[in-house]
Amino acid sequence: MLVVVSGPSGAGKKTFLDHVAEKFPEAQRITTYTTRFPREGERDGIDYRFISEDDFNEKVQTGEIFESTRTYGDYQYGSPLDLVSARLQAPLVVELDVKGMARLRASSARRVVSIFIMPSSIQELLKRIVARQGEKPENLERRIDAAVQQLDYAWSFDYVLVNDVLATFLRDVESVIKAELVRQHGIEQMFSRIHS
Repeated sequence: MLVVVSGPSGAGKKTFLDHVAEKFPEAQRITTYTTRFPREGERDGIDYRFISEDDFNEKVQTGEIFESTRTYGDYQYGSPLDLVSARLQAPLVVELDVKGMARLRASSARRVVSIFIMPSSIQELLKRIVARQGEKPENLERRIDAAVQQLDYAWSFDYVLVNDVLATFLRDVESVIKAELVRQHGIEQMFSRIHS
């Protein structure tokens, strides 16, 4: 199983990932690459793998990054080969933009479970984006434009979770992950009995 979380900048993807890591230690988070600088509180190798443009482009050439994008028109974001490799056996969790999710769904042998996180309103989303430390004004505009475009893709996801009331949102996150893990376990048990 491969859980892909997407949504506009500021919707709550980091909150989702942190909560899944705390409540479901059996799920392995896959950290994606970016050429942007870390924001305050972000950790290299956990939130993102922060690398230079040159390193990023080299990893694309060697295939270590199998898909990439400039989501907001400035910095590059890319997915490591681990997402499509059979090397890792644990359930995987990753944050990708909506186009990255579509590309991964088309190329992964794993069962992709897609979750789109929405803010309670566009106004709330704008507040969250503006409140972020270190966003350049021109980047802020790009993020707002991208957020509006990303909302058009929400229908293509397996789940849409609204991040309005934090406790409710976290409960919904747990419900989805628990249900999908039970489903995965049932599928594995069925196949092991058929093939034994």
